[in-house]
This record gives sequence, structure tokens and C-alpha cells, in this order.
Amino acid sequence: MKVKKPEWKEFEIAVTNFIKALDPEAKVTHDAMIPDKDTGTPRQRDVWIETKVSKLFSLQILVSCKRYKTKLNQQHMDAFIGELLSSGAQKGVIYSYSGFTKPALEKAKARGISCCRLYQGEPADIPEVLNFHAYLMTPVFHFWAAWLEVIEDQPQTLGELFALNMLNQERMPIKLLDLILSKHAEKRARVRSNAQQTGSLPKKWIESISLPSPNTGGDMLTIEFGGDWDFFEATLEGYLLNGTYEFTDGEFHGEQSFPEVHHSGPQPGSHWRGIEALPNDIDKELSIGVLYGSTDSIKKHLLNSSEQTIQNVSEILKNT
Repeated sequence: MKVKKPEWKEFEIAVTNFIKALDPEAKVTHDAMIPDKDTGTPRQRDVWIETKVSKLFSLQILVSCKRYKTKLNQQHMDAFIGELLSSGAQKGVIYSYSGFTKPALEKAKARGISCCRLYQGEPADIPEVLNFHAYLMTPVFHFWAAWLEVIEDQPQTLGELFALNMLNQERMPIKLLDLILSKHAEKRARVRSNAQQTGSLPKKWIESISLPSPNTGGDMLTIEFGGDWDFFEATLEGYLLNGTYEFTDGEFHGEQSFPEVHHSGPQPGSHWRGIEALPNDIDKELSIGVLYGSTDSIKKHLLNSSEQTIQNVSEILKNT
């Protein structure tokens, strides 16, 4: 039977793990035995950090973890200051499960001590809700195919068309469906790369494939596919989650949790509202997210349309 650790021990371990995640290059030791600066006698320290500033200057940090039911007061801070001096650490950090009194925070600030509270799986109560107005662009895939001449035994459905054997750029055999998906992925990657390099928003695009006629030498079948964009807006309410709030400086280090965006579409989430176009006066760098979709979702929708006849196809897929 596994013995449950005391709550104070679990708190120390949680703080240790969080600090390790913040700085993977630092040496973080839980329940360390560090010699007393004055007597040389080894003394227990909750968490001991050895790191470097600018990867050059060595820094030792003492972290004390207090899982009390009440806020830490000025007397608790005095005790930690004594512990800090005897440890020889250059920096002191104290984590309190229940927070700090105002005099304790004033004492800590005067002594350069960071006072923190850890949040695990719960929204931080300081600061409050984060509001963020955002816009989202989601991909719309278009597909169109038409016969330009009639020949004997030509495919009648999309399924039969997708099964045709073709040659790719390396002159290797490939099914027409896989050729469409390959060309789509290549074009989408170029559109995405161009948007990232120029700092602009991705544009509408079109790609095509033609099947040559064995009779006339011209095109027998033309296929066009491409991408456009739907637009959404939302005011997202997020929370500070799984991190630590530093009372001394008023800063939060950790995760920000916002409502989930559905990548499988076509609706990115109930909190998003569809709009006709993006406003002209928004900060495009900070306020607009772009989803590019996946080849897997497009393949699924194309296969679901296998029974459609080619002459009736106009737009068979619109998905995120």
C-alpha cells in the first residue's frame, strides 16, 4: 500500500517541480543539506537552486516552502531572513500556501525577498480574469472538377476519379487523390511560410491538375482546388493557471488558460462569432490567429464525397 506524503511535503515537491520547469538548466535540489555559513554544520533547506545569470555568474537561491493554514506574518519573515543569512545564498524566495500579511510583504520587499504563491490546476485569484479580444482565420477548402471532353469508360464518380493512377513530379506512380493532397499540402506550406516571412495575413489560393486527352492532345479533365478563409471574432476570458504569483513584484510566471479552439471545425468554438471580414484597424500581429487545417481532414471529406458524380461537383468541401 502506497503511503500518502504529508501535505507539506507534497507542497515542497510541487514547488521544486515548478522551478525545474522554469529553468531546465538550473540545478534544483529538494530537501537539500547545505552547510551553515557560520558553523559549517549541514542544515536542511526545503529547495536549493544553483544557477547562472547570463550563463556566466553563479547564483545560489534558497527557497522556503510554508504550507500553513494562515498567512505568513512579519515574524515568519524575520525567521526566514535569519535562515537566508546562515545559508550563504545570494537570493531568497519564500512560497506560502495561504499568502502573506501586508507587514510581511513590506518586510520582504525591503530585504529583496520574493514572496510567492503556487497555483496548481486552479485559476490564480491574483490577478483576476484576463480579457483578450481576438480574431481567427479558419481555412475553407474548395474543390471543383469537370470533363472537357467525353471518352469511353471515363470515371463518373469522384471515387472512381480519385482512384486513377497518375505520376508525381518524380515520375513515380501515385493515386489522383494522393496527388491532390500532396499538392494541397505543398501549396498550403508555401502560403504559410510567405505569411510568416512577410508578416502579412495568408491570402486566398488556387491550384489545378489537368488530365491530357489521348485523342486531341489537349486537356480532357480539369481539377481545381484551393483555400479561402472564414473569419471569426471573440472576447476570450482566460485565467492564470499552473504557475506562481510573485507578490513582491506583482508578476505571474506560468500558464495562461483560455477557452479551447476547435481545430476540426467548421466552427472553432461556441464563443466565436462569424464575421464577414477582418476590421482594418486591428493589430494584426497580436490579435489574429490563423488555423491552416490538416490534410487528414481534407482526405476524410473527399472520401465521404466519393459517390458524387463529377458533372455535379461544384464545391464539395468546406472545413477547418
